[in-house]
Amino acid sequence: MFARVGIFQSAPERVDDDEARRAREQMLQTLQGLPGFAGLYVLGDRQTGKTIGISLWETEAELDAWEQMRGDIVRNRAAAAGHIEQEGARYEVVFNSQTDRTSRQALLGASQ
Repeated sequence: MFARVGIFQSAPERVDDDEARRAREQMLQTLQGLPGFAGLYVLGDRQTGKTIGISLWETEAELDAWEQMRGDIVRNRAAAAGHIEQEGARYEVVFNSQTDRTSRQALLGASQ
């Protein structure tokens, strides 16, 4: 699994529930139609206006495809919300709590 992380900055008052709802509706609608999309997390600091978006992708090729098309989509969506992307990066997901929990349960079941 692979992740795309974007760090955004806006005025603190722009990190609000209405904006979060609009972003969720618009971005999820776009992302859910793409092959390999596995999830989206948006973390926000209402005091500073900083938000971090993390999209998850099943394969590196599917993340590559998203990166080829994301520029205008994210730029336009961020501008409409008063956000500016300051930094972005991609990562391989080395482990996650869900996988770790599944592994633990499998080990427990095997030892019984």
